[in-house]
Formats: sequence, structure tokens, C-alpha cells
Amino acid sequence: MEYVQRTPAAALAPLVECLWSLAGARASVPDAALAHEHRVFPDGCVELIYHAGAPALWSPSPDRWLEQPRLFVVGQITRPFGFRATNALHSIGVRFRPGGACAFLGDPLDALTDRTVALATLWGEAGERLSNELRCESELEPLWTRLESALAARIANATRARVPVAAAVDRLLATRGGESIEALAAHVGWSVRQLERAFLRQVGVTPKVLARTIRFQSILASLPSNGRIDWAGLAWDCGFADQAHLIREFRRFTGATPVQIGDPELELARRFVSDDRLRAYFNPPC
Repeated sequence: MEYVQRTPAAALAPLVECLWSLAGARASVPDAALAHEHRVFPDGCVELIYHAGAPALWSPSPDRWLEQPRLFVVGQITRPFGFRATNALHSIGVRFRPGGACAFLGDPLDALTDRTVALATLWGEAGERLSNELRCESELEPLWTRLESALAARIANATRARVPVAAAVDRLLATRGGESIEALAAHVGWSVRQLERAFLRQVGVTPKVLARTIRFQSILASLPSNGRIDWAGLAWDCGFADQAHLIREFRRFTGATPVQIGDPELELARRFVSDDRLRAYFNPPC
């Protein structure tokens, strides 16, 4: 299984973290990495995905598997979900920064939370047209270019209503989810309730849920490469009450305990949380 990504065009970079591609092995032998169920972790990001190969299956709940559309949006996810693919897997994606998808998809984004929705449902004929255009391409760079062009054509100018939410998201990333919601609301000059309503519309989850998600990503960014982990020290560094609190949150976001991070069903998720990816996640361009 091969995962690659690149930075977006400069005009999209404030709202788009990266473009990526995930493909199965091209050899004639089966790709063992695709032979079992995988799990994908919440990260606070909405994604636009196109299956250039065979559509994959995803599990919104235990024992329920659905085929994903060819071109679709994955809204905010608040829990780990299952993913199954085949050797014909070749998927291209756009990962929006937290709060960035609203400029392209409109609101309310909480209508997409924990769901996969065909892009044509959101964009109508423009979504169908893009799907047909992508089918005409077979190489990675032209596929990425098509996606970028479609997004550039749809980008909405930042409005005054979006500025406070963007500032609040930046603050949560800067503090790695450590800012209280009351302080966050005061930071942007809103009440807590105003901030919550705006987050649901423009981000897809409440500020509290996004803060917890970012703090979980901070755990992943802080894991040492040598495998020797001081969990009590890590809990303190990442703002958790104690080691038990960290383990509960880790299980909530992964469906596993911290010592299971190397298990095969988490292999795909680990590819999405590389050191380079997490640096880009916590350090968005100005």
C-alpha cells in the first residue's frame, strides 16, 4: 500500500492541508495490507475523495458496511470508523484544514458529520461534471490538478462571519486543544453559545469536540520514535488530568489502547499521522 501527498496550490493552502493518493500494490500478488479491516481516526478535517480504482467499503457502525460513492465528501468524524479496500484501490483525496471545507461546500457542515455524501448531492451538476472529468484522467498529477481547479472555481470569499471561527480554530491548534471554550469565546469576542453555533455550521462539530480531537492529535505528534513511552509524562505534556484520562481518550478516538498502536488494523491510520503530516496540521500557513 502506497501513500503519497503534496502541498496544495498557494491560493488554496490557507484552507487545504494537502492533496493525497492511496494505492494498493501494483504487483500481481495480493497486497497483504489491504486484506483486512482498517480503522481511520478523527482528526478534525473534512475530506473530498475520488476512487479512481474500485470503490471501498466503510463501516459507520459495527457490523454495517456500505460502499462509498465514486466522488464524495467525508464529513467530520467523531469516532473511528472501519475501512475495507481491494487490490484495485487507487484513491485521490483533498484534506481540508479544520474549518476550511466550508468555503467550498457551504454550511451547515454538521449535516455531514459522521457521514459520507456524494459530491453531486452538494454541488449538483458541477459535482457530476467533475466526476466525469476525473474519469478521463489516469495519472496522479492531472487528477490532482482537476481537483484543485474545481476547488479554486468554487472558493468563497472569506466573510466577516467566518473570521471569528477561523481565529478560534487557529487558537485551538496553537494551544494543541488546551484553550478553554470560555477563553476561546472571549478571544473572538463572542458568547460561548454563539461560538458553538458557528462551529457546528462552519466546522461540523462543537469547539469542545474539536479541542478534544486536536488534543488527541497532539498525543500522536508526541509519541517517541523509539517505542519507549512514558505515558504519565505524555499525559501531563498533552494536557490530560492523568494517564487514565489519556488512555480513555485514546480508546475513544482509535478504538484501541495506546499499546495497540502498532496493530495491523491501524496501519492505514498510521500512514495519515506521519511526522510531516502532523507538523503541517499544527502549523497552518498564515
